[in-house]
Amino acid sequence: MGRIYSEVFSYCLVRQSAATTSTSTLQFGSTANSATGLSQTSILSVPAYPTFYYVSMVGITVDGVDLGIPSSNFAINLTDSSGGVIFDSGTTHTTLDQTSIDAIVQKFQTLVTYPEVNLTSQGFNLPCYDVSQVANLTFPSMAFQFTAAAGTGNVDFPLAFENIFVAADNLGDYQCLVIDVASGVENSVIGNIAMGDHLVEYDLVNHVIGWKQQVC
Repeated sequence: MGRIYSEVFSYCLVRQSAATTSTSTLQFGSTANSATGLSQTSILSVPAYPTFYYVSMVGITVDGVDLGIPSSNFAINLTDSSGGVIFDSGTTHTTLDQTSIDAIVQKFQTLVTYPEVNLTSQGFNLPCYDVSQVANLTFPSMAFQFTAAAGTGNVDFPLAFENIFVAADNLGDYQCLVIDVASGVENSVIGNIAMGDHLVEYDLVNHVIGWKQQVC
């Protein structure tokens, strides 16, 4: 999108539970480039897919604890352009490799104390929890880690409850972890549910993607 209309653009997507009157925002040019306090990672050049926004993801944390997933799980194979991780607001669910998903599920099953329910018949293949008797939900936080654009250290893309869980029913009594499996040759995707209540800025001049959490 940015390559068509502007070299800098940003959006802020409303979270799943936002009021139906709430709208996401999309900005171009100098207005889009006015945000401060952004965490940034570099956009990687992948000649086979020049319109995709590839990034260098290096890990995942749950409640601040690194899951120990090798960074190679997120790397792109430059020989055949398979694998890798992209930001894509046009994809709803985040997709990751099976090993990463298994590590996330194992950690959540260790930390979450709500009753687990099987809702595979409804298309939910990851753990779902019965929260019908819970007044104030508390779920572990999660973050994707990326190589900092500044070249030193890593930066977190923080994920709140609504960035990784969806309600399986209209009342919200059943909450399901929602991450799809990417096959071995597909890229992993940071989808739009994960981006809810984040300002995300694409700066194609400086080849960086930046973000910060905020109410959209």
